[in-house]
Amino acid sequence: MFEVRVICDPVDTDRITAALATVFTTGTHRRYPSRSGSRTRLYVTAELPTTVTPQTGQTDARRCDAAHPDDPTPCEGPHDAVEIRDRFMSRARDAITVGTLGCVHHGARMLASLDGGRVYPGPSGAPGDAAAIDAYQRAQALPPFAWRTTGR
Repeated sequence: MFEVRVICDPVDTDRITAALATVFTTGTHRRYPSRSGSRTRLYVTAELPTTVTPQTGQTDARRCDAAHPDDPTPCEGPHDAVEIRDRFMSRARDAITVGTLGCVHHGARMLASLDGGRVYPGPSGAPGDAAAIDAYQRAQALPPFAWRTTGR
């Protein structure tokens, strides 16, 4: 994660924020007047995108870590809603190790493709959030590698 600082005219801040969001995964935005008072200091927290879309070969910040490179479907919800572990990564034995974080949609697809996989709530889940249960129930209705058989 890093922070981008831009000094610009106040009328350009929305356009610059939108442009940064197309290139980076952006977080919080803060605006302050410049020392002269005629311009705006814009601070944006950002990350480099890391996922590659198979159709274009381009990086796409809108896909979670659980999305298979050949799966063309978009994410649903937060990218860390669930944590998927294979049968060899129990929470008791590997308390320090984190499984693969993903959205509910791709978490379910990954879980359906694993032999003995497990799903846990991810760090973005609120108490009482049913994301892990939703991913588990979806996985029960999916074949392994669903994007190969259904085409979506």
